[in-house]
This record gives sequence, structure tokens and C-alpha cells, in this order.
Amino acid sequence: MGATLNFWASKAKQSRRISLPSLCDNRTPETGEQLTPRMKADRRVLYDFTFDAPKSVTLAHELGQDKTRARRIRAGRKAKRWVRWKARS
Repeated sequence: MGATLNFWASKAKQSRRISLPSLCDNRTPETGEQLTPRMKADRRVLYDFTFDAPKSVTLAHELGQDKTRARRIRAGRKAKRWVRWKARS
């Protein structure tokens, strides 16, 4: 059994489990078709994660008092530490 990746498809509102090695090889997990036009033998696989706070959190930060902003910043730093820790394990 190969590595799998869980992801949330927000438009479909469902969670799916897909094969990570096929994505790394530039192939769709379902059909094996090529994902992008370019195929390089020395292909480098990278990750690009984006984390965004809900609009309500952003508004609370912008409109809130210094104490509210400090809490939001601490929570963000804690989340980043968790992501780094999770990436190492």
C-alpha cells in the first residue's frame, strides 16, 4: 500500500483519499493520465500550503483591541509550530 493524501474538496464538500505517488509522478490517481504538459526526468516534487484565517478572525484582528490582536498572533504562531512539528513526524 502506497502513501495516501487526505484532502478536503470544499466545492464537493467531501473528503477524499488519493494516491500521493501518482501525483508526484504527474499522473491523476484515478485514471493515470498526465496532469501537466511538461514531463521532466528530474522532476522535483514540492508542496505549497496556504493557511488562511476565517474572515471573522481577520476582522477581530483589524478592529479589535491590542489584547485581541496579541491573542490572534499567539494562536497563529502556535499553529505554525504545530505544522512544522507535524511535517517532521
